Parts: sequence; structure tokens; C-alpha cells
Amino acid sequence: MTSCIQTNHLYYAYDEKDTLQDINITMEEKNGCILLAGTNGSGKSTLLNVLCGFLIPYRGTLERTMPIAYLPFESPLFPQLTVKENLRYFYRCYNGEDISFKMDAVMEVLNALHIDYLEQRLMKCSSGQKQKVAIAIILLSKAPIIFMDEPFVAIDAQSSAAAIDLIKQQSKERLFVITSHTLE
Repeated sequence: MTSCIQTNHLYYAYDEKDTLQDINITMEEKNGCILLAGTNGSGKSTLLNVLCGFLIPYRGTLERTMPIAYLPFESPLFPQLTVKENLRYFYRCYNGEDISFKMDAVMEVLNALHIDYLEQRLMKCSSGQKQKVAIAIILLSKAPIIFMDEPFVAIDAQSSAAAIDLIKQQSKERLFVITSHTLE
């Protein structure tokens, strides 16, 4: 089986202090869910950013052979656009095609997360509403591997449970890597 992400003796530092030290990871083309749990400041987000190629390690090697969809802690959504426009834009970015809001897969995600405010501008949404849109976008991508950095922080328990159910369902077909500062 071909690996999709592999690191070998990887190091990364902010300023002079190593945040990541001697990281050796192999994530293969299989399905499931990996939870990276640790305290705030332990390097979880840094690791995801290095694995995505946003941060460059100063030592070691990193090999990626498959595309990654990434939901960073700080949302990349466009506040001046509506929820629908954000969904349309990112769906096209991730999947190379237009979104159909009548597709079963799209409706399943939107209904599960109670996203019924499609015409609302993102700047008028609550933090939780914005985060649910971001989660919907990443779940609608067709990437074989998905990184999610602290995705449940701003959303209510019911929405978290719905998102977790969707992730469990989708993890039968692709790999999820999720960070959290709590095991709950």
C-alpha cells in the first residue's frame, strides 16, 4: 500500500525553540479517523500546517502523494459573501465543479448541521454558524484525506454530535486527522 503522507526525522521551530522534534509519521491510503489530542501550545496545529506544506521544516523530510483538504482553526471563509456563496466557492476549489444544492450528499450535510441560513452573509452569522459552514465545506470536499484543526470549539453539543456522525460515516471512505485539546 502506498503511503499518502510520510515524515522522516522532521523538525520545526518558531524562533529558536523546537515545536516539533524528530517526527516520524506514515499515514497510508486507508480509511478511518486519527485524533491528535494535546494541550494548547503542544504543536498540533503546527504539525498539520507542516504536513500541508504551509510551514517548512528546517530538518527532515516530508512526502505527500495525495491531496489534502484542510480546515484550519481560523476560518478561511469570506465574511462579505453569503453562506451559499462560500459553499459554492469552496466546493469549486476542492472539487473542480459547481455545487448542486439539490444533491443528496449536499443536503445530507446541510440538514445534519442545521445550515438553513444559506442567504445570510457570513459576517452576520454567529461563531458557531460560521464554524458549521466551514465543517460543511470540508465534509463536501472529495479529498481522500481531511485535516481538521479544533473543529468543534465554537459549535454546540448537538451540532458537534451531528458533525461527528458525518465524520464517522465518511471515514469509511477516507482518512480524517482531527486535533483537539480535549478528549471529549
